[in-house]
Amino acid sequence: MNGRKYVVVLILSWALIITWGVYLAFEGTRMATAEQAHLDDLIQRGLVTYAENCVVCHGAMGQGHVGPPLNREEFRGNPNEDKDTFEFIVSTVRDGRPGTTTPRWERLVTGEWASYTAMPTFGSVHGGPLNELYLRAVATFIMMGDWRQVSQHIPDPVIPEDREVALSRMPDATGLTPEENRLAKQLFMDRGCVTCHSINGVGGFVGPDLTQVGAWTQLLPVEEWEAFLYEWVEFPPTKDNRMPVYWSNYSGPLPYAAVGAAATRAAAGTAADGQQPMSVWEAIALPQPLQYGPTQMPPMPMTDEERAALVRYLARLGR
Repeated sequence: MNGRKYVVVLILSWALIITWGVYLAFEGTRMATAEQAHLDDLIQRGLVTYAENCVVCHGAMGQGHVGPPLNREEFRGNPNEDKDTFEFIVSTVRDGRPGTTTPRWERLVTGEWASYTAMPTFGSVHGGPLNELYLRAVATFIMMGDWRQVSQHIPDPVIPEDREVALSRMPDATGLTPEENRLAKQLFMDRGCVTCHSINGVGGFVGPDLTQVGAWTQLLPVEEWEAFLYEWVEFPPTKDNRMPVYWSNYSGPLPYAAVGAAATRAAAGTAADGQQPMSVWEAIALPQPLQYGPTQMPPMPMTDEERAALVRYLARLGR
C-alpha cells in the first residue's frame, strides 16, 4: 500500500513538474509575443507621429534639410539596449534645442553651411502636442522603424479649390512688381512645388515651409542666395553643399563667424598682424560635419526663365 502511494505521489509530482514546465514555456512565449506586439505598436505610433510632426524639417526618409539628418547609423539600435541614445532622442524631442524660431543658415568661411535654427519643444510639459508615450514612440521609430513607410502617412496638401484664393494667401516678395509676384506664385502652383512645399499655409508637408525662405540667411547677399536656390531647384540630386553640415544648437555656438559676400569671405581670415587669409580660422578646430544622403526632391519641369522668376521670388520672401 505504501509502495502504491509512493508511485501515485511520484506520478503526481512529475505531472505537476511537467505542467509547470509547459506553463512556463508557454508563458515565456506569450510574454515575448506581448512584448513584440507592444514594440510594434510603439513603432507604428512613432511612425505616424513622425509623419505628422517631423517630416517638414527632417524629411520623409530622415535625410534632413531644415533639421539635421535622423537616419544616421549612430541612432539605430534597440532602445532597451542603447538607453543613452534613446533618452537623448526623447529629451531632444521633448525639450527642443536653442536657436532661431525660423530657419537660419549661414555660409561659413569654409564655404560650408551652418544652421542656427531652433528645434521646437514638442513635449506636453512645455505646451507641445506630444505626451511621454508619443515622445518615446517617436524615439523608438527613429531607432528601429522603416523610413520607407513614412510617406504614406504624411498629411495631404492644403490647396484651396479656388485658385485666386490660393494665390491671394501667398505673400508678395519685397522688391518685385505685382506681375513678377503673380507669375512666381503661379509657377509655384503649376510646376509641382505646391505638392511638397507650402507658403503661408498653401501647399504640402513633405518639404520645408518656404514662407520665410528669403530670410533663412541674414548675412549672405540676396543675389548669392538667389544663385544658390537656382542651382538647387535646377537639379537637386546633383547639388553639392545644399544644406548645413554644422548645427550650432547641438554643441553651443560655432566658434567662428559666418560672413556675407564671397569677396568678404575670401578676406575673412586676415588677422590684424598680417597673417595669411584663412590662417586664423584654420587654427580653430571644427566640429565633425554631419554627412547627409540623397535628396527626395526631383528636378521640376520648367524653363530657365520660369526657374529664374520663381527663384527670384523665393529668395526675397520674408526679407
